[in-house]
Amino acid sequence: MPLDEQLKEANRAVGVQGSLLVSTEGEVLAAAMPASVDEGKLREMAGHLARSLGALDRSKRKSTELDLTFQDLRLLVRTLRPGYLVLLCQRNANLPLINLSLGPIVKKIAAELKPKHAPAEPEAEPEAPASLPAPEPAQPAGLPPAIEAEAPAAKGLSPLLKHHITEAQLIVRAAEYKGIPVRVL
Repeated sequence: MPLDEQLKEANRAVGVQGSLLVSTEGEVLAAAMPASVDEGKLREMAGHLARSLGALDRSKRKSTELDLTFQDLRLLVRTLRPGYLVLLCQRNANLPLINLSLGPIVKKIAAELKPKHAPAEPEAEPEAPASLPAPEPAQPAGLPPAIEAEAPAAKGLSPLLKHHITEAQLIVRAAEYKGIPVRVL
């Protein structure tokens, strides 16, 4: 279903008067707003909104939903990544009812906004230079002999990557032995 049609369906929720999709760059992707809303002002507002929410993201204050209440109306903004759904609502709109009504529509719109990538071809694994043998993992000092490195479970890894995995496993075991919780990513 085209985005415009999905927005018209969103407008059928009780209390919703208009809806708008904005890209993270501030471009209006689709709109189903009342005729009284000026398109120029709408584009201007979309740009301001995208810049403001982008600044929030960069400041590590990620926001998934904004609720801006004005004298006669309410503006609800939902982050969809990569974009924003803006709902123009009555000031006294029932938010739980709107969220319940729009749940399936928001999922469809979010799926439509996601970039569709072609399946990536697997990259060839780089081979370790023949002249360098894989280094042997060193046993950390002061540990009982029971803490030994495991061989990596994945097959087909380069010797260097296997070495790094083994070292990481040794570090985690050594930390656990000392009572220090550690996780390696």
